[in-house]
Amino acid sequence: YMGIYNFTGFLCYSIYCVATFIHYQHETNNPIAINDIAFAVHALLLTSICCIQIFIYDRGEQKPSMFAVLLASFCWVIAIYNAILSLLASPGVDVMNPTIPWFGAFSTVSVLGYVKVVVTTVKYVPQAYMNWKDKSTTGWSIGNVLLDFT
Repeated sequence: YMGIYNFTGFLCYSIYCVATFIHYQHETNNPIAINDIAFAVHALLLTSICCIQIFIYDRGEQKPSMFAVLLASFCWVIAIYNAILSLLASPGVDVMNPTIPWFGAFSTVSVLGYVKVVVTTVKYVPQAYMNWKDKSTTGWSIGNVLLDFT
């Protein structure tokens, strides 16, 4: 399930970073730095390689949980739905009145950022609970978690 979460999260985060950087490129206080883009795209590339390996190598009886598949599907549906609404209301297309803008507080690009936050939170809550329950962090790499939160 980590492959599903990581790919979904880093894809949304990469799109969020690149789109926000381009949108604010001529402003003095661009909220996205070039290193943010490098991290997001690099993480997406490495996650994609891991996902390809999941399909190539035998996993035995391992398969993604239904919750992981449903959550990832829900995130994809929300992101695609918002993108379609923004696209249909874009200047030049003008199929409908603007309902969801590309940028802003509750915009398509912001939804992609929110998807990354939800995926990261859901990804680590079960492990944090297990660590609390067992009163141990044996086998849990805090380095990977810190990379996700930076």
